[in-house]
Amino acid sequence: MPASRLVVAGAGCLGVLLAAASVPFNTGDRAPHSHGGSPSAAHVEHDAMHGHAAQAAHDHGRVVSLPAGPGAPTLDFTLTRDPVAGWNLHIETTGFRFAPESVNGAHVPGEGHAHVYVNGAKLARVYGPWLHIPGLPAGDSTVTVTLNANDHGTLAVGGEPLSLTRTMHAGR
Repeated sequence: MPASRLVVAGAGCLGVLLAAASVPFNTGDRAPHSHGGSPSAAHVEHDAMHGHAAQAAHDHGRVVSLPAGPGAPTLDFTLTRDPVAGWNLHIETTGFRFAPESVNGAHVPGEGHAHVYVNGAKLARVYGPWLHIPGLPAGDSTVTVTLNANDHGTLAVGGEPLSLTRTMHAGR
C-alpha cells in the first residue's frame, strides 16, 4: 500500500477513535423517560420497531413508590476532581443497599442500584457508592444520579423520585 494511502487510513481510524471517545459508553439502558400511561400493545410494538427491546426487559419509566418516614431511602452525592484525571463521584444514601447480586430481579424495598447521567446521556449503572468519571466536557455539565430498584424502576419516596441533579463546571 502506498504511504499516502496508509496515512489516510490511519487518520480515518484516529477520527473514529476520537469520535467514539467523545460519546459515553452505551450500557444498554436508556435515559429515564415516560411516554405517559401504561405500556400498550402499540407502545411495545413501537419500542420493538425502534430497537428498544431492552425496554421490555426492564422499565425505567416505572416509578416504584416507597413510603415516606424516618427509614425511607435518601440520596445525595459529591463530585470531586480526581488528583490524576477525571472526577470521583461518591453516592451517599441512607435506608438503601446496593444489591448487584439482585439486578434484573424482583423489587425489594430499600435495595437496588444507581444510574448516572451526564448532560442527559446515561453514563453508567452503578452497584456501589463510588464511580470514577474519566472526564466531563469543558464548561458546565449536569450530573444526575437516580436510585433504581432491582427491576430498574426509579425509586421514589412520598411520590418524589430519588433523583438528584447538580451542575458542575469542568474547565480545560
